[in-house]
Amino acid sequence: MMYRMGHLVYSADVRASRVEAAVTGLIERAIVAALTPIRDELRDQRKLITTHGLAFDALTMRVETCEWERRQSGDVTTLKADVASSDVLVISEIPPENVTGDVALADDYEESDAPESDEK
Repeated sequence: MMYRMGHLVYSADVRASRVEAAVTGLIERAIVAALTPIRDELRDQRKLITTHGLAFDALTMRVETCEWERRQSGDVTTLKADVASSDVLVISEIPPENVTGDVALADDYEESDAPESDEK
């Protein structure tokens, strides 16, 4: 009888270890089955994140370029304001003969330093 009881205990231990291995395998397969769609979606989301990250980087570069150009034009506008406020004549203040190439002659042209001709 003791022999049978020992064999029965051994048999129960073997079966318990088999059930334990089977249950562990079932749990692992259930976890893998549950996580597979999540991992696939995560992989797709990573691709989208990378794509959006690249688009965001390009947009950031464009904004920085635009801000840099505005800063440069702001500097030019500041310079233009400084030039306009200085003692430079405005175009309307420049005499027209200087612009069109007309020459204003003095009335006493004969008395000027013009070379004299030999007329008799």
